[in-house]
Amino acid sequence: MWTLLCIVPVFSSQDLNIEYKKPAVDWTNAVPIGNGILGARVYGSVERERISLNHTWLWRNIKHVGWTIPEVSYNLPYVRKLFFEGDQIKAGHAANLLLGSQCVYPEAYDPPMKRFGPDPYQPAGDLFIHFLDHKQFTDYQCNLDLSKGVMDLNYNINGVSYKREIFASSTDGVIVIRLSANKPKMISCRLELSRIQDTECTITPWGEGNRFGFSGKFIENKKFVVMASVFLNNGQGYVLVNDSQSEYIIHKANEALILLNIVTDHEAESLRNYCLKQLDSFIPEHDFKTMIKAHINEHQRLFNLVQLQLPNDKLSVLRFQFGRYLLMCSSRPGGLPSNLQGIWNELLRPPWNCDFHHDDGLHDDYWLAETCNLGELTTPLFEYIDRLIPAAKIAARNYYGCQGVFIPLSTGPWARCIKDEPGWDEWTGGAAWLAQHYWWHYEFSGDEEFLRSRAYPFIKGVAQFYEDYLIPDPRPDSRFYGMLVPVPSYSPENFFVGGIQPVSLCIGATSDLQLIYDVLTHAITASEILGSDQEKRNQWKKILEQIPPLQIGKYGQLQEWLEDYEEGEPGHRHISHLFGLFPGEQITIEDTPELAKAAKVSLERRIANGGSFVGFTSNMWARLGEGDRALQQTKQDSMFFSFTPFYFSSTVAEMLLQSHGNRLRLLPALPSNWYNGQVKGLCARGGFEVDIEWENGKLIQANIKSMTGNPLPKVWVAGEVIDTATDERIKVTF
Repeated sequence: MWTLLCIVPVFSSQDLNIEYKKPAVDWTNAVPIGNGILGARVYGSVERERISLNHTWLWRNIKHVGWTIPEVSYNLPYVRKLFFEGDQIKAGHAANLLLGSQCVYPEAYDPPMKRFGPDPYQPAGDLFIHFLDHKQFTDYQCNLDLSKGVMDLNYNINGVSYKREIFASSTDGVIVIRLSANKPKMISCRLELSRIQDTECTITPWGEGNRFGFSGKFIENKKFVVMASVFLNNGQGYVLVNDSQSEYIIHKANEALILLNIVTDHEAESLRNYCLKQLDSFIPEHDFKTMIKAHINEHQRLFNLVQLQLPNDKLSVLRFQFGRYLLMCSSRPGGLPSNLQGIWNELLRPPWNCDFHHDDGLHDDYWLAETCNLGELTTPLFEYIDRLIPAAKIAARNYYGCQGVFIPLSTGPWARCIKDEPGWDEWTGGAAWLAQHYWWHYEFSGDEEFLRSRAYPFIKGVAQFYEDYLIPDPRPDSRFYGMLVPVPSYSPENFFVGGIQPVSLCIGATSDLQLIYDVLTHAITASEILGSDQEKRNQWKKILEQIPPLQIGKYGQLQEWLEDYEEGEPGHRHISHLFGLFPGEQITIEDTPELAKAAKVSLERRIANGGSFVGFTSNMWARLGEGDRALQQTKQDSMFFSFTPFYFSSTVAEMLLQSHGNRLRLLPALPSNWYNGQVKGLCARGGFEVDIEWENGKLIQANIKSMTGNPLPKVWVAGEVIDTATDERIKVTF
């Protein structure tokens, strides 16, 4: 899925600073900050600064209130009969019409319009800072220090140096803004809190003492409050309020400290009082230096866990750490998972509603979490999935007559499993793909209690769904006769010649078969570790023996569907049928070389047909050991590319360290221009932290630390197993 995070900054050679030579011209170029609950984008304008504001829980909640999941499973046998009879068009349309997909025509919207997907994520408002006499300025410098999580802006006017420091505090829970100058009484400005014009949201501004803000109320009674407190060093300040906005005037202060907070009715009932109580905890003695020190310490506790040095490619270092920074901004305990635009949005109707898309978008954001030593940031993801489980059980039963869980293509924050993307709804792989994150968190952390209480119950629920959903192929003339196949099935989000559009439904799409393999192998291993469900385990093993193997097509490619259909869009951006290569591990260059070769052909065919790709393409090249192609793929886009920018961090991690398939691979896909380098703190499955140093493309030293006491798997360097007991380059500690 696309997000709109496209910035063209100038990159500083100093440490981990992103330098902006001029103010942002639009939201997509503004500087992102966030603490997992509050998000903001700072434009860096001198005369009229704009800081766009977001809150993780500020979503609309209108379309699905009162909806139930329809009981339509009695239609499934008829739909399957059409597929097995070979009428792809009639079968596909029947599935879309009869299996519970719902169009949405909300009358409340003006004008009424057909809208798919969940209710949209919303902007909270904007803080504007107006300096009337700051038109002519020199020496403009704007920087985002990734290592500190702080943005600062400096400029000069008539011999006076002005400075702004802005960050979203993860310790104090507010957005902090300090305005200062190198001479006294130079801070005179007007602060304005307002929101984009919205006929579906009523704004009530107010102000009192050193506080000002507004209350917001959507037509469905969804409420929120945006509020700021202003503390002045000398000078004067007073409030102005009109019908559309609240303002605070600052006159001749030495400096101003602005603390900004947002609260929604998800967190409290009396929103204004709740917000006041939070801001009242800050007093002038609670000074800026105290707040910024606490923020930096907490930020660096996570950020400094991984360090990367690439003397010949400092831009890649910056991009790698920027992806980690974005996840730290967007995903913290207490908030929602990172959405399709992280935590940032300025539009009332953003692309894809900023929803949680389960066929790629949500996963892009979290591929870096475990490998890049940010595993604790997955908490919001698991809390979100856990909230879905009750509805997912009803959905599995009502839609398909199955046990277990079914999660649709996309959802919002309100824990509903409604099919509301007509044409795309008949995809059963959402829960299986989400289950992979549970398994990874166990693999990387070794937390057996997490496996027992959270991961395995969900994985088992997905496996139970497929126990019921898979059906023996009844066609005696089919080479898959008697095998277990998913029907209906599709490959996100492509179509084939002879199938329906926008996505073609079929018997056994390759990505579904790979997802089934992924979740069942994890269910089997988890049950063995926990010593439970032996009967189920045997059943899952039997299912794996009965599903069709992956197929190689007429072009030498890994087939996207069970049959070798012609692709309707050979350059399609999704490459879901290569899930088994990445993020899965069914296809490896060591164990399944023919399938790996076919996967490579599939990638090359996409490129030859002008394909633009979702983020995991570069990760696939890394899994194939092709570091140069992996790096080149990431250069198709700018720094904050049109696809989610998080994925670059996971690509770098995959190029330097891979641990799938019970192998620890050091430098498995090192790009040729990364001759020398060093990385510290990358994580591997089994609970290992790994430091690697190399020169002239060759391993010099690797320090492998077991965080759980698990035995070390086989270590591979340059495609060969090495003896860690005798190889002086490898140091292992437990």
